Amino acid sequence: MKVRIGIDLGGSFIKAGIIDDKYKVLYRLEVPSEGEAGARPVIKNLQNVYQTLTEIGSKRNYRITSLGIGSPGTISQPTGKVTDASPNIKDWKGIVLTRIFGKKGISVYADNDANCVALGEYLSGFKCRHKDMVFVTVGTGIGGGLIINGRLHRGATFAASEIGHMTIRSHGRLCKCGMRGCLEAYASVPNMMKRFYWWSKKYNIKVKKGISPVGLYNLYKKRNKAAIKTIEENADYLGIGLGSIVNILNPRVVVIGGGFSHAGNEYIRLLKESISKHAFKSAVSQLKVYRARLGNNAGFIGASLLALVDKDGQIKKTK
Repeated sequence: MKVRIGIDLGGSFIKAGIIDDKYKVLYRLEVPSEGEAGARPVIKNLQNVYQTLTEIGSKRNYRITSLGIGSPGTISQPTGKVTDASPNIKDWKGIVLTRIFGKKGISVYADNDANCVALGEYLSGFKCRHKDMVFVTVGTGIGGGLIINGRLHRGATFAASEIGHMTIRSHGRLCKCGMRGCLEAYASVPNMMKRFYWWSKKYNIKVKKGISPVGLYNLYKKRNKAAIKTIEENADYLGIGLGSIVNILNPRVVVIGGGFSHAGNEYIRLLKESISKHAFKSAVSQLKVYRARLGNNAGFIGASLLALVDKDGQIKKTK
């Protein structure tokens, strides 16, 4: 059986898997990435993941045809070099992703992690039903991907769709990237959770440490005052950024992925309301906002499908 390997590198974890030609996940694994420790341990972890997957493939008599990796940062094409690194992985700038696995006798592709997620959702999650799609992933950071007229839009220097680093507040909070007022500094999961504990302290509400985003949403459903404030605030921040994107691109579909995309329909409703407040009525009149459909597998599924994207971003549809 012909298969592809996809690897999704994040600041906290590496998610990876083996995928068949119908986008079905045949095997999946997840390990810590150690992004804060620097490039060397991250590379070692990636190599170990690849080794594990090839061993599984060999045992199952799979024929691996390609390897794709999604990484935070600006990824030059077709070399796969990280030309502008993510603040969530230390010393990552300059790494050539297509070379870290050595010569394997198969094609190796690399792209921005959010681009990979957008590609996975476009091809597998939504089955190419929407030619234009804005994808935003909310996790350790905030990333974005654009599908425009059936093409993965990478930009003139492959730096497109850095939605998390658009300024939503002049002279605002310091972001890990070094700039101030970035969307990521307000709406990413870590910053959202910080705000939850801040609101809890303000309202003298005792809460456990280590609450997950889904746990936060469950508290929201129970009408916890701090959770309500946090989620409404987060949806509004994200809506400010997406409202600007909608005004510029006028897409039919916005897809929300990442750690908080499982929060429920109420969060999507709040987000749609926020986008509508910050965009022209004509721009949102036919806009649909959906939760991502592939869950935590979207990144490595999309990475495995990079072989279907040509140098100009045109996406080949498979039968």
